[in-house]
Formats: sequence, structure tokens, C-alpha cells
Amino acid sequence: MPVTESILCSIIHHSPSKQSQLDPVPTWLLKKSLHLVAPFLTDLVNASLLTSTVPIAMKAAVVTPILKKDNLDSTVISNYRPISNLSFMSKVIERVVCKQLTQYLESEIFFRFFSRLIVLIIQQRRHLFDCTRISSE
Repeated sequence: MPVTESILCSIIHHSPSKQSQLDPVPTWLLKKSLHLVAPFLTDLVNASLLTSTVPIAMKAAVVTPILKKDNLDSTVISNYRPISNLSFMSKVIERVVCKQLTQYLESEIFFRFFSRLIVLIIQQRRHLFDCTRISSE
């Protein structure tokens, strides 16, 4: 389902202004000029959703090793955990997908499907119970 320009702008405005070394434009500048670039960004996000792919440039991450606990030996590699810093737009795409998935899971269609499934399971269990009761008599 394509994302609208207004929803994308809302997601971008409500996103933290953190920045990655991979971002071609500072996040604050992107937010400030969003009214100019929103149509392009909306097309970019929708193309990603339509093709179920993320642009190659957005798959890169800056990985920083962080010591798991301060008291651990810093010379032992296994005492570190990787922290991946993705580009701002790849995080925006993640937020769009998360929003759409949440909306779907909360939708009436989803609950109707699972409520029917639960009814079928209950009916099946009753049938099995009845069959075992009959066979034991």
C-alpha cells in the first residue's frame, strides 16, 4: 500500500534528528526543506514498498564496536557488540513499514480472520472431545 506524502512528512517530522555519516544531507536540513523534497522522497519510499527492496545505498551501515560492559577486557573481541548506524531515510522506510504493518494487524479484517480461526479451533476441539467421550463409553 503506497504511503501518502502527508504521512511520510509526519513520520519524518516526528523522527529523531539523529544523523549518520552515510546521510548525504544533514537531517535538520532535510526536515527544514521537506516541503521541497517530499514528492521525491514519497516516490522513493513507495518504489521501495512496491518492489519490496531497499535501495543499495540505504543497505549500508556504519558499524561501531561498543564494549558490552565497562568492566570487561577491551582487548577481547567477544566483549564487544556491534552498533549499526543506518542512514536517516532507511530508518524512515522502516518506520513506514512498521506503521503499515501495525495498521494491518489492528484492522478489522485481521481480527475477523483470527476470530474465525479461533472459532474453528474451538469447534474442532469440541468435536475431538465428543469423539473421545463417545469412544470411551
